[in-house]
Amino acid sequence: MANRSLSKLKFPLPKEKWLLLAIFFLGVFLRIFNWQSNPAALNRDEASIGYTAFSLLKTGQDEHGLIWPINYQSFGDWKLLVYPLVTVPFVALFGLSELSVRLPSMLAGSLLPLLVFLLVKNLQTTRKQADWLLPTLAAFLVAISPWAVHLSRLAYEANLALFFFTLGILLLLLAFKKHQPLLLPAIFFLVLTMVTYHSYQVFTPLMILAVVWLYRRQWLIILKKQKLLLSLAVSILFLAAALIFFGNTKESNQVKFSGLSVFSEDLYKDQLFANRNYLSAWPTWVGRFYVNRPVLIFEKLASNTFRALNADFLFFNGGGHGSHDTRGIGKMFLFQWPLLLLSIWFLLGKNQNLTKQGRQLIVLWFLASLVAPVITLEPAHSTRFSPSIVPFSIVSALGLFYLLKLLTFSRKLKIIILSFLLLLVGLEFSRFFITYYLVAPKRDTDNWNWYAKPLVEKINQLQNQYQAVYLAGKTWSPYIYFLFYNQVEPKTLTSELVYDPVDWEGFQHVNQWRNVYFGEIPWSLGETQTNKNLFIIKQSELPIDHQNLLETNLVYTLSNPDSNIVWYFIED
Repeated sequence: MANRSLSKLKFPLPKEKWLLLAIFFLGVFLRIFNWQSNPAALNRDEASIGYTAFSLLKTGQDEHGLIWPINYQSFGDWKLLVYPLVTVPFVALFGLSELSVRLPSMLAGSLLPLLVFLLVKNLQTTRKQADWLLPTLAAFLVAISPWAVHLSRLAYEANLALFFFTLGILLLLLAFKKHQPLLLPAIFFLVLTMVTYHSYQVFTPLMILAVVWLYRRQWLIILKKQKLLLSLAVSILFLAAALIFFGNTKESNQVKFSGLSVFSEDLYKDQLFANRNYLSAWPTWVGRFYVNRPVLIFEKLASNTFRALNADFLFFNGGGHGSHDTRGIGKMFLFQWPLLLLSIWFLLGKNQNLTKQGRQLIVLWFLASLVAPVITLEPAHSTRFSPSIVPFSIVSALGLFYLLKLLTFSRKLKIIILSFLLLLVGLEFSRFFITYYLVAPKRDTDNWNWYAKPLVEKINQLQNQYQAVYLAGKTWSPYIYFLFYNQVEPKTLTSELVYDPVDWEGFQHVNQWRNVYFGEIPWSLGETQTNKNLFIIKQSELPIDHQNLLETNLVYTLSNPDSNIVWYFIED
């Protein structure tokens, strides 16, 4: 039955298929080109995901010995398990490597433009073959989106969740159009987002409520014809809720967001005390009326909304998180700004291309995507706000679509404006390509732990020559790179890793792996021990009173791609 229903779906004419195929391969190219050196290295979260997948493959446990946990502790930041689960078959096929960790995200990002194409096709008012332009424009904008491209080149749970969510919404729309057996996989993928990336535990429930309200008639039809099917779908939702709220996910979220939420009481204590102190001579109620926690939270939420929609974040430089953003590249192209403004009239008013429900779905999708970043302390956040990639692309495509329709009255004017638009798009895309693929890999090396792999390789060569190796710093979690690149047997971790107590932020760092110690360098150790030790420290962190060791005890130096010495290996 499902196969017969799917066989009736209409797709573009051959020439449009070729155009869509070209867009798909353009998106693939942008997501895999020069992937070995850009980004310059795995970040610690990617290394953790990879090693967790390796550990699950070998033992069915994470590095802390938990069996198939929904949340795994990692460094104390409590990641969700779906990305490592998806990575397991890639690790089995290709071994534990940068490629096997990033491939799921690359594939998800490469397929997203095709999903957006089909999504827009199913939001249109007509199913004629000629209605290919708007969905093709939307797919093109997703394929070249700087935001989507960057997320796809790293092992981001947010990118995988966006793929699952878009697929789930598309399957729901198809289920509403008499392809009812697709309801179960639709609900499955929507639920999957909530155990893929934490922000979707806010975003997805809001969107499910929105879809239930917008398509209430279709739900009633399914209820009348497919009671068992709907019952199974609801059961999946309740099961997901039970896993999140009665498993360790609820407690993990409390730890993860305790220092991030705008609703935290500790955030406003000093401000409340300082402002009320000015009115200490007045009755207590005056101070409470003047400044109180609900008012401060409201002001914070309003401020965060404007910060999330800030032009510098969206169009010029992105956020301030090093590995999430690239200086000089916004989340979208600047040419999308006038297109977004132009489309608002058509999106909120009447038009003959998108259904009323389709327009409302896009608006609610965008509004729901704002919630997670706005309720945290860093609203201009590339991963928390990433669900908006799809509505931003569709709305931009809608603006371009209607601009082309408005120009039909004058062929010459249409050619002039089209040529200008193509030139503008070409210039902006060229600037993005040069900045992202040619400039940033050399300019932004400090944003990446490029030194992790060569440090591990060199320490592997030297560590047996010394009683102990001391590597400066533990907050960047260097131990995970030793586990990753050495493919350490997970069963040995309990005897080889020594953890610090959990700190005030909820993080738990590793103090020792075998004879390698992480943290401060014990310079006085040589005065009390006769055995040789190796100290490894950044050039910028070497104390002045130990500079003399470079003349007599320097064993090795590690330089950055610009040939500047960054790390010293000093024998003591």
